[in-house]
Amino acid sequence: VIKYLSSGAELTAWSQGLKDRLTANGKGDLFPQVLLGALLGFLPSANGNFLQTMGEWIRTDEFWRVRNTYLSLLNKGQVAEAREFVRKSFGRTMGMVPVPGIIHRTASVKTTLGSHSIEAGDHIVLGLISATAAEPDNSDVDPIFGGIYTGETHACPGRNLALGTQIGVTCALLSLPGALLRTPSEYALDYRPLEQPGSA
Repeated sequence: VIKYLSSGAELTAWSQGLKDRLTANGKGDLFPQVLLGALLGFLPSANGNFLQTMGEWIRTDEFWRVRNTYLSLLNKGQVAEAREFVRKSFGRTMGMVPVPGIIHRTASVKTTLGSHSIEAGDHIVLGLISATAAEPDNSDVDPIFGGIYTGETHACPGRNLALGTQIGVTCALLSLPGALLRTPSEYALDYRPLEQPGSA
């Protein structure tokens, strides 16, 4: 990434805007890290969790239950409630089938985790699926994204962007006028739009 950026290649408008904002805040040197984080952290996690959640919804018919409730709330003018319903439903399912299912970390300081002593440099493997399954209400996505990013805690700085993207795409999909039918794939739907009057 650093080699590419130092080559003088033209940046996309989004990348240039990000670089400009970081530079204006005295953090221009972080641009390669932030860009790499978006490419290697945000995109695979956001896409993977979206596909896993949609696959689970389609496999279990939850997609159509969520769609019916969402559209019913919208028809009553309860837009905020409809979006919150989708967010919680999505989060609950994402907690059952998180991507990645296992995460690896290296301890930076000596600490304890439960009754286990951890030395600095120890490698830790966490079964995220087991961890989120243990949550009584797994609509909380903190175990997947690591909490709210404050700049000091280890958490996902793209959390809000990822959730906003996932919920926005989900709401758009649920709102499509017409039929969304099952296909042989858990990751695809057959969309049949409503016929327009006089389009026969």
